Amino acid sequence: MNFRLLLLFVLIFLSACMSEEDRLRYEKLRNDLIGQWHMIDIPAAEETWQFKDDGTYMVQMGQTQDHGTWELKKDVLYLDGDDSSKEIIIIENGQLNWGNYHFKKTGDNSASNPNLRSDLIGSWELDDESRSSVYQFFPDGTYELMSGKGGSTVLYAGNWEINQSSLVMDGQRSSAKDIQIKDNTLFWKNSSYSKLNRSPLKGEKLATELLGSWYTDEVGNGITYTFKEDGQFSSFDGRYTAEGSWKISGTELIIDDYMNAAEAIRIANGLLRWDGHTFIRLNRDQLPNWRFELSGGEIRASNPGGQLNRIVAKNQTDVNQLIQYKISASVGPFVALLKTVQPTAQVARSYYEVYNAASNQQVNLTQLFSEGELLYAFQQNKEVNDRLQSEPQSLSDLVNQLGDSCNFPAASYLLRSFTFYRLRSTSVEIQIELPAICKSQNKASSTNIRLRLPIPVVLEEALKTAQRQDKLANS
Repeated sequence: MNFRLLLLFVLIFLSACMSEEDRLRYEKLRNDLIGQWHMIDIPAAEETWQFKDDGTYMVQMGQTQDHGTWELKKDVLYLDGDDSSKEIIIIENGQLNWGNYHFKKTGDNSASNPNLRSDLIGSWELDDESRSSVYQFFPDGTYELMSGKGGSTVLYAGNWEINQSSLVMDGQRSSAKDIQIKDNTLFWKNSSYSKLNRSPLKGEKLATELLGSWYTDEVGNGITYTFKEDGQFSSFDGRYTAEGSWKISGTELIIDDYMNAAEAIRIANGLLRWDGHTFIRLNRDQLPNWRFELSGGEIRASNPGGQLNRIVAKNQTDVNQLIQYKISASVGPFVALLKTVQPTAQVARSYYEVYNAASNQQVNLTQLFSEGELLYAFQQNKEVNDRLQSEPQSLSDLVNQLGDSCNFPAASYLLRSFTFYRLRSTSVEIQIELPAICKSQNKASSTNIRLRLPIPVVLEEALKTAQRQDKLANS
């Protein structure tokens, strides 16, 4: 059944069971809840919730994003149908009081600025003879930053939105800046930008530009598409290859003659935007190599074009602890960081985190290797076998058994705390941190072990490059 139709039936049923006063109160509360809310209790948490009219939600907590479903019953909010998540909500004066936390409504308030968002869409060049930057804002909420006169080289791509009169880039509301647009001039961050006229590629020109190989890490574990002159294409996700036919109609890419599944695409400055994802043009079927450096307590990443454009991690201090990072290894767009947490009243603890610079998301081992490969590699390790109470039936079973009597949440970090250690002829060694063993509340130090895993095809060239450049952990 169509989800919106089902939702309508639910609302009709609820309305029939309510008094007129309760029904009006419920509808107002539900309508007020729909939208985007930012937590105000802990600003540094950068926690934002978006409740959609179709009963789904999205939560952004720093660099982590999650999705699910929501349901409102009277003034109780249920997440993902879980009774244990019920909490009373109150909305007053634009503030959401939910459990013990408070939120302010944010998001795209273009309704109060009806022309600002539409006027911004297009290309804008910085009016500064000493340097040249071009921002191109697209209707789907993505943008590209380019350098060179008229924008000849892409430096960065990301997301944008309008919050009242402010432009928010990549969800970083703390850095939002007010903008004004007048007479084809954009005034932003104490600079002015002139609007450029650009026509998108289409037809034969678009088809010619599409030829070659394109990679994105935004789909599954990463995928490469290769479009050939004979109208055939192949795709590779690191394990499996698929083939088919392709053609261009106007600005739409049609795969295997499925006209009803055609998607409008655009190509500019070495980036392909297709089906909501950004693809990087490849000269070979391999992951592009990024550069990482530690500067002033920040781990900064530069994209394949050579421009430093992203902070992957930043040393931080608060009243309770000091957190410091250093680079352990880097492979293609993946950087393994050694994170040291120094609480004020406890012994310092260090562990690994791996980030994909292209998406700035933390990486789990299951995104690079299959569960079968990981299960087999774990079972070959003596330290692991000594801790197992029974033969694991699955990877999740093994992870659960590696927990301890102190209820340490091994599953929450075991598959995320790793680094690239050594490349061998047919395998790669991954160093992993096992959780500490708890005995009578005396915690032993955590143990680092190494797993030998088959080299993922999509990582093969990047691993060889990292080995040549001494960018693995054993260097």
